Amino acid sequence: MKKRETLLEKFCCFLVLQQNRTEWNCDRRLRRNMESYGQIDPNVESEDYWALFFHQQYQNHGSQNHLFRGHLYAYLQEPCYWAAAEIYQKYQAKLDYQIEDYFNEGILGFEAILADFKPLFSTRFDNFANQRIKYRLIDRIRQISQAFGHNTWSLLLNSTGARLSQALRARGLVGETLENYLLAWDYYKEIYAQAKIKTDGKIQEPSPEIWQKIAAAYNSDSHSTIKISSATITRWLKDAGQAIFDYLFPQGKTISLQQPLGGEESSTREEMIEDTLHDTPWQQLEAAENFRESQQNHQKILAWLRAEISQICQQPQQAKLHPQIQLILEMTYGSGLGQVAIAAKITEITTVVIKQYQVSRELDKVYRHLAKKFLPWASENLHIPSQSHDREVISKAIEPWLTYYYQTSATTQED
Repeated sequence: MKKRETLLEKFCCFLVLQQNRTEWNCDRRLRRNMESYGQIDPNVESEDYWALFFHQQYQNHGSQNHLFRGHLYAYLQEPCYWAAAEIYQKYQAKLDYQIEDYFNEGILGFEAILADFKPLFSTRFDNFANQRIKYRLIDRIRQISQAFGHNTWSLLLNSTGARLSQALRARGLVGETLENYLLAWDYYKEIYAQAKIKTDGKIQEPSPEIWQKIAAAYNSDSHSTIKISSATITRWLKDAGQAIFDYLFPQGKTISLQQPLGGEESSTREEMIEDTLHDTPWQQLEAAENFRESQQNHQKILAWLRAEISQICQQPQQAKLHPQIQLILEMTYGSGLGQVAIAAKITEITTVVIKQYQVSRELDKVYRHLAKKFLPWASENLHIPSQSHDREVISKAIEPWLTYYYQTSATTQED
């Protein structure tokens, strides 16, 4: 894929994927808006500045100006593509998915990325988005992989209530109807899990007697709003099973230039991007100052992180961490290895057996340790009141910072 070079391209052009061919399509209104900003302050050339600026304006103005949202949506096309390409390379042997399938799934996380991005705790907007999209895609693959080999009845037994609820909502079920389906599924799991019928190792449809028991349990429940027959509950659960399959294996789901950016079904992107607000030179000056302050804070955080990692690696026992935590961190964030591969590699190098779950546990302990120490440090050095950011928010930011730290350290060493 050809990379976008100029700021106009990065914040105004959208990716079109067609039959293994990629091209960039520029939005005229976004281009005009971006050009007008350049007339106000032509010396600002940093894409990091513009990403932070548009995100800040989006947070301030919200739905009043879709231009800010449109610029960010355009900017995230490239991070999403590279995340999709990376996941495709890793998992192409497992799933019959193409890069465009992963791209379409990844870009659906756009709204969550806008909501979760915190400039203070994230090094760059595009890096943050790339990481979040990869997590989304990997989680999707995990869900799909768990569904392989299941038929309707086994999939219903092995699904969670949250997944079934999402699948049914995707089909348009809401309110009382949705609750009825979920209640029926509860009794299906409770009753059929104990008496499931298997043929050649596969779970079969419940017998008529089992369906009658499920219907009787449903009808006697105080939360049931209607009395139903065993035939009705059979139909409901067949529909529920198909909904999960459709949710995990969507057919024909694409994102195009004419498709809404989520939540605005009645308008195309051309129609919804309107010149409703524009920023004054003073607002641009304020944004530039905020950007400089943010960059300075990032450097302070990076220096703090470097010192903390050094102490953790030299004295892991003080933080109650595994003696090989240095190798675990380097392999996770420097080499990008998975936890199973890390466990095998450390066992091979040190002859000390370590399991995948131990690697996962040690990484979680590192996040909690760094988050706990960050709060008082930030209060003193960044003048951030401790109560303004809870530990959960900081814990989520630790991993992108570790990724940035180890990748930039490796680049520095190569240079």
